[in-house]
Amino acid sequence: MIKPVFLSNSPFVNVGYGQIVKNLLPKINEKYPTALICNYGLQGGNRIDNLWKGITFYGPGEGGFDETLVPNHVKDFQGTCLISIYDVWAWQKTHMELVNNGIPFIPYVPIDGHDLNSRYKEVLQYAFRIIPMSQHSEDCLKKYFPEKTLSHIPPGYNPEIFKPMWNTVEEKNKLKKLFHFPEDVFLIVIAGDIKGERKKWQENLEAVKMFRERNPHIKLGLYIHTSLRLRDGSNYDIAGLINELQLYDITRVVDTYYYVKGVSDEEMSKMFNAADVYLQASCGEGYGMSFVESAATGTPSIGTAFSSMNQTVADYE
Repeated sequence: MIKPVFLSNSPFVNVGYGQIVKNLLPKINEKYPTALICNYGLQGGNRIDNLWKGITFYGPGEGGFDETLVPNHVKDFQGTCLISIYDVWAWQKTHMELVNNGIPFIPYVPIDGHDLNSRYKEVLQYAFRIIPMSQHSEDCLKKYFPEKTLSHIPPGYNPEIFKPMWNTVEEKNKLKKLFHFPEDVFLIVIAGDIKGERKKWQENLEAVKMFRERNPHIKLGLYIHTSLRLRDGSNYDIAGLINELQLYDITRVVDTYYYVKGVSDEEMSKMFNAADVYLQASCGEGYGMSFVESAATGTPSIGTAFSSMNQTVADYE
């Protein structure tokens, strides 16, 4: 019997890889008994059977993600393979531990840079097969691992949730009131993590300021979907940027506790439906789930012509 074990973020994280896990694993578990090893989200190394939709969970370890636990978790579950939804370049020894224990390792790989970095190349040598997340990932991977690399499989979205909730401009504008904006604003939405440089928060917010200055006749609204809690010095100070760029009078930010607790897909769909444009001109995306979800609600996105975004945001001429 096929018994896949996944290694990724917990599905309680409602963005990125957590969202992919949440959409994918229940469907697989309907046919094949499935387990998830959380790299974070559950502390300790405890096994919890049937924690969520019949899926068995394993924690990352007592002091954070312990890579030596991974093959033991797989063997405890009697798993037949491990599929990662994860930036495997960050691993130090998981790949070697899996091979040494005779466990096939099949990474589902996002590539958010121009090419594979050296750590990707080192880790992926140990893979049994490689599943690219995007066309960009497939093109990069096939240069180095042509025999192992399969055709890419996009993460997808839930069309029962992410769909237009409006038929007329008037109906769309009324959705803006749910986010405490007047109906007559042109609403820009920006979302994403505040860690590191990749999401380019400063550049995105500077672009909003420039747009506002060049179009004083347009009544703007800016909705920011992220946590403002600074965890270390590499985090963007969003509140400081909003004040510095004098955008505070047009900006609303998702409630911090609500964001940390977890915003439902239904609420995310309302946000995309209310927006006139979704802005996330980052410097690299593994796939770009938010662009697809926004498009599914009928809202256009602004991104960059880099990495997988060439697949999720169409060129406009």
